[in-house]
Amino acid sequence: MTTRISKIVFGIQEAGDAHFIPGLQATEACGPLYAPDRWARAICRQLRGLRLAQGQKASVIVGSRQVHLSVDLLFEESACISDKPKQAGAVDDGTVFEIQRRSQTARQQQCLPGYNSDSEGLSSEIAGYFARRACFRHLNVKPVQTVYVCGAPGVGKSTVINHALGRAGYPAIYGDVRAMVASASGTEMASEYFAMTLDDLVARARALTPSVILVDRVDVLGDAALLSEHEDSTKLATVFAKFIDSIPQGVFLVLESSVELGELPMAVKRCEALQHCQAIGVPTAPRREQIVKAVLGELLAEIPSNAGVHQKELDGLCRRVAAATPGYRSYA
Repeated sequence: MTTRISKIVFGIQEAGDAHFIPGLQATEACGPLYAPDRWARAICRQLRGLRLAQGQKASVIVGSRQVHLSVDLLFEESACISDKPKQAGAVDDGTVFEIQRRSQTARQQQCLPGYNSDSEGLSSEIAGYFARRACFRHLNVKPVQTVYVCGAPGVGKSTVINHALGRAGYPAIYGDVRAMVASASGTEMASEYFAMTLDDLVARARALTPSVILVDRVDVLGDAALLSEHEDSTKLATVFAKFIDSIPQGVFLVLESSVELGELPMAVKRCEALQHCQAIGVPTAPRREQIVKAVLGELLAEIPSNAGVHQKELDGLCRRVAAATPGYRSYA
C-alpha cells in the first residue's frame, strides 16, 4: 500500500503531481510515484523516544534527502506532525519546524497523536492528526459546502483544484466516478460496487472531518454510452445523489466535470447540497489563477478575522498556486 502522507507532511513534492492533497490515500490509478508507507514508518522510528526541549529542531533522513520535521511533544511517549509556514534555513524540499512541549489541554483533544510505539497504522494517524491540526486551528468550517467545477477536458480542472486544496491545508478524499464504474463487471455488481465505494468515501470523510471529498469525472453519470455496459444511468445517478445527500456536516464537496451543472441527470440536480453550490467554469489555461482565487475564496471564506489572513496574502497564495501549476507560465 502507498500513501501521499509523507510528501504532504514533509514538503516533498514531485514535479507534475496533479493530485497533491493532504491526507489523500493513494489509489491504483496513482501508480508507484507516491511515497510508500515505509517512509512514514521509518520517520516515526527515528522519532521514537525523542526528548527535546522547547525550540529545538529535529531532522530525519528520507531516502537521500534530509527533511526537517515539525514535532509537538503532546505526551511523554508521543509526538505529532504539525503545520507551520516554511522558516528561514529550511531545505528546498522540506520545512523547518520548532519543537514544543505542551500540557494536556482541551484543544489537544481535537486531534490524534501522529506517532505511537506501534509501527502499524502510522500513516493514517499522521493523516488524521495533520487533518485536525490544519483545519481546527485555522478554519471555522460551515456546514456542507459544495463547489462544482466544470470545463473542457485538458484545461486544468484537476490540477488547479488539487493545488488550491493542497496549499489551503485541506485533507481530501479522492474519488473518480469513471474508475468506480469501470471497475464494476456486470450490471448487478456495478451498483453494489459503486455504492460501496461512495460509502467508503463518506466514512473516510467522517474520520478526517472537516475535510474535502473531491469527486472527478461526474459527467460520466450522464454518459449513456459509457454506462450502458455496466448500469442504467438513471439508477446510477440515484445512487450518486444519495451519496451527496449523506455527506456529513463540516465536509466540503468538490465535484469536477466536463459538463455544466444543468446537464447532469435530474436525480443529481435535485440534491440539496447542489441547490446553493458555487459553480465555477474553468476557462483556458492562461486564466487559471482566477479559478484558483475563486476556489480559495470559497474554501477560505470562513477564516476568522483574527487569523491574520488578508487579501494581499490570498493574492500571493493564488500567485504561488498558479505558478506551481504545470503548464502555467505567468500571472497577469
